[in-house]
Amino acid sequence: MKNFKKILRCYFIKAKFLLIPSFIILTGNSSAQNLLPIVPPEWRGTIDAERKGVHDANLIRTMFYNFGMVGDYPPDPLNVDLSV
Repeated sequence: MKNFKKILRCYFIKAKFLLIPSFIILTGNSSAQNLLPIVPPEWRGTIDAERKGVHDANLIRTMFYNFGMVGDYPPDPLNVDLSV
């Protein structure tokens, strides 16, 4: 029983030496999370420049948009038929 307590105490000491510095390192870089916008507002697009296209191949139709979205949200999400 004494050997088990010594081993357990050794693991707790090792865990403290690993967890405390890693916590300090991970929380110390929180200022790096505040990113500035890359594109200035006057260079950004407007909502009237958005376009939608339809890709029809192999009996599958997919809508895509020029702002990067592929697919569309269903008009009535609660009554979507997912059967094949």
